[in-house]
Amino acid sequence: MSQQLHAIVSFVPLSTCFVNLPFKWTQYLSEPNQLPQNVILELSWHDAKIAQGKAYVGWSGLSSKVDHSETIEIDPQFGEAIGLHNGQKIYVKHFSDILPETSIVVVEPISSDDWEIIERNDKYLEDCFIRQQRVVYPNEVIVLWINSNVTRIKIININTKGPCAKLSEGVQISVAPKLRKTKNSAEIKDIASNGIFNARVYCLRVLPRAFLSSDLLQPNANDFCTVYIHPSDLTRIGLPNPKIVRVSKVQPPYQNKETEDKSDNDARNNSLPALYVKVLEKGCVVPGHIVLCESIMDALDVQKFDIIRLAPPHIQSTSLTHIIIRCISSPFQSASLKLHSNARFVNTIIV
Repeated sequence: MSQQLHAIVSFVPLSTCFVNLPFKWTQYLSEPNQLPQNVILELSWHDAKIAQGKAYVGWSGLSSKVDHSETIEIDPQFGEAIGLHNGQKIYVKHFSDILPETSIVVVEPISSDDWEIIERNDKYLEDCFIRQQRVVYPNEVIVLWINSNVTRIKIININTKGPCAKLSEGVQISVAPKLRKTKNSAEIKDIASNGIFNARVYCLRVLPRAFLSSDLLQPNANDFCTVYIHPSDLTRIGLPNPKIVRVSKVQPPYQNKETEDKSDNDARNNSLPALYVKVLEKGCVVPGHIVLCESIMDALDVQKFDIIRLAPPHIQSTSLTHIIIRCISSPFQSASLKLHSNARFVNTIIV
């Protein structure tokens, strides 16, 4: 196989980056008693999008199951990653040159999803790499199957000279992180003072006060306008002083199944009761949770372990025609007082 031979690509699920060769070719490679791990193949093809495609692959040691003298079997995910398609005609050449071995390979995940898979399975990365891949070259996109997860990575540096390199037995894989991009502000509608704004929104789960020791979080007279969260959550939210937030209940998705129109769902979420409260930090609160007093839970129609949305108030000056103040500190007071005002600024509003 020192010369180029014609072959037809057949996509077969192999879950490796190795290829299966036609039976006649395997006989030729077996004659000199060559070990499969020493066989490196150069694939080349012409494509309308690129002048010429080229890739280097290892042999699995197996022959193609298809009864065709020119069929080379490749895993479809790996084949598509290097630019091939099923049924494509390619040229195959046995790479007879002595390849250098590399002990360090620098790779980069294709996406943040791929990075998260690698991060969760970092202990298995090098083992999967050496079992599923034999040769690497710069800018190659390979596919790895790690604990039932499929991840794609790009070869950045092979730390050797030449077009490609074999992987040494103790190869070290250096992965460049690809963190998920986070938006500076979530595109969430926050209705305040007759306006709609873009705001950071955070969600915390309601922690019953009974889960905390009575001496850690004593109730006080200001509980009706105060909520408690863990210091780490307060730091993550990054509220300005004074630490005032708009809190509202997150409607569970299953309660909106009867509403098919997304605009109706948005309107329903925006129509839920909301309060502006002061946030205090307490180390006894479990991170990711929020502690509310009974009066706030009643006003928001919140149960234990419901999810609460927190957003900065974003109150702008506006012309008010009237203000409605409802008392929520006592269950026996249900009357509401309607005040007419032409004031342009309001310091405290309980809606």
